Amino acid sequence: DAAKETLGKEGDPIKIFKQRTAAYESTRKIYYISTPLVEHSSRIWALYLLGDRRRWYVPCIKCGHMQYLEWKNFTYETEKDKKDHEFLIPGSVGYGCKKCDAIWRNDDKIYFLGRGEWRPTATSRRPGLISYHISSFYSPIGFKSWETCASEWVEAQNARRSGDTRPLQ
Repeated sequence: DAAKETLGKEGDPIKIFKQRTAAYESTRKIYYISTPLVEHSSRIWALYLLGDRRRWYVPCIKCGHMQYLEWKNFTYETEKDKKDHEFLIPGSVGYGCKKCDAIWRNDDKIYFLGRGEWRPTATSRRPGLISYHISSFYSPIGFKSWETCASEWVEAQNARRSGDTRPLQ
């Protein structure tokens, strides 16, 4: 999404890439890879919505129910300082199963990440277009943790309440 929408006099890079592979139409594979920036103007998000919208479904550590990870199912606790800023309480971050409410911890990724599978969540509106979405919630142990995700969220909420619109560092 941060790429230029035109390449000088050549035009739209997506159209250019497609045209340069036109001779291989029946066997070509074109990968559009990016992180969406602004939903309503995001080219990558628009392509994702045209496709079959696959998500990585993982099993609950207790009941086995397959689900994809969503922010709304994360739980965490915070405390406030004297200036009314919230801070994440270390070790409080968990994920609640959508079916049985079992609480998973970041370390449970060892169990469920390798048992997941890609599942389409929509019918593709463009034949043959397969689209994928995955978040940092799935980062393996040793990479970005759920505690870091929750801490960044709490920091962003503090900044929003104080009127600070600068990006987080």
